[in-house]
Amino acid sequence: MTINDYQRGKLEIALGKLNEVQELITFLASDTADGEFGAQMDMLNSEIMSNTDDLRKTKDESELVGYGEYRKRFLEGEK
Repeated sequence: MTINDYQRGKLEIALGKLNEVQELITFLASDTADGEFGAQMDMLNSEIMSNTDDLRKTKDESELVGYGEYRKRFLEGEK
C-alpha cells in the first residue's frame, strides 16, 4: 500500500486519538460498580486495541511517498 506524507500524519493523529479513547474506556471500566457495564467496556477496549494494532501495522507496512509523487501516480493518472 502506498500513502502520502499527509495521510501518514493523519494516521498518526488517529492512532493517538484511539489511544486516548482506550485510556478513557479503561477508566470507565475500572470506575464502575456495574459489573455488566465494566465487562462491556473491557470488550470494547479489546476491540479498539485490535483495530489500533491493525492500523499501526498498516501504517508501518505502507510505502511513504511525497504528495507530489502520490498525486502523479494515483490522482492524475497517465496523460
